[in-house]
Amino acid sequence: MSRKKRKKIGLSPGSIIYTGKFQTPNPTLRITKYNQDHLNEVSLDDFSNDAIKPLTNGKIWIDIQGLDHVDIISQIGEKYNLHPILIENVVDVEQRPKFEEFENCLLIIFDTLRFNESSHTIQNYQNAVVFGDDYLISFQEGHEDSFGSVRERMQKVIGRIRSKGPDYLAYAIVDTQVDSYYLVMDKIEEEIELLESNLELSNEKDIRQKILHLKKELITIRRTIHPLREALGKMSRFESKFIEPTTSIFLKDVYDHTVYILELTETQKDMLSSIYDLYVAQISMRMNNVMKALTIVSSIFIPLSFIASLYGMNFENMPELKNPNGYFYVLGFMLFLLLGMIGYFKKRGWMD
Repeated sequence: MSRKKRKKIGLSPGSIIYTGKFQTPNPTLRITKYNQDHLNEVSLDDFSNDAIKPLTNGKIWIDIQGLDHVDIISQIGEKYNLHPILIENVVDVEQRPKFEEFENCLLIIFDTLRFNESSHTIQNYQNAVVFGDDYLISFQEGHEDSFGSVRERMQKVIGRIRSKGPDYLAYAIVDTQVDSYYLVMDKIEEEIELLESNLELSNEKDIRQKILHLKKELITIRRTIHPLREALGKMSRFESKFIEPTTSIFLKDVYDHTVYILELTETQKDMLSSIYDLYVAQISMRMNNVMKALTIVSSIFIPLSFIASLYGMNFENMPELKNPNGYFYVLGFMLFLLLGMIGYFKKRGWMD
């Protein structure tokens, strides 16, 4: 069982406990009030009930960065009458990506993936989006703003985000994260290609560790993408007053992207398996070469050892012992035998 999950053992359903490890000294609260013609965006360091109250005219996007500040998240939930189970799911970062319906809103949970260039590892942060008729509330776990590109698009009057409802804004947020997965997949592919090109030059232990490390990273990606694909498929087919039929078409497009990314993970997994098979074949080839060299050496010295041991016996009636040149005759015969065997092995191609 995960240590994070142990924090919730024995607690009643709806207990709001942050199960992650990222701590933020102060949460970042971004409030965006918008409609087709106007947009007002402010960032707050301190929580304000007045700033997050629902609008009577227009739409509001509340983005909070810092899931460890459960008190503020709870107050936002109370302000918008969000179910305690929903808030519990938001701050429980062990949740798999999913889509759920509640009485007055819809919830989608997904992850942000980033490739760390220094450690060559994938870091994932949980995000959640809750939206209703005229509001959207997003929650980010990481230290970096993952939705900045969406905010930049909202600054432009031309576009669909400001003219459509919160359901389209939710789509735009999820779509940017799925698009960022392609960057992670590109980095993994670069790592695999580098590993393949350096296969013969790297240390055997390093190669094995890198292959296992990359397989582990692909498992992380698959564990994120697979449930997200299911959630987006469910969301695109879901009939709700909170999702316009025109938005469902865009959700199906994001769903197709997740399917393609899953196919990429399978392809890269196969590439790693091929590299591992080649790595094992190289090890076997090196071992075979070593055994071949030892066999040739043994084959050469076995008859020489026999001759040396034969003349090492202490019998008195050995004819060659009385011959003054017997020592040189035996050495010459041994040299002739040595050269003859080497020539025979080369002719048969055993010493190439």
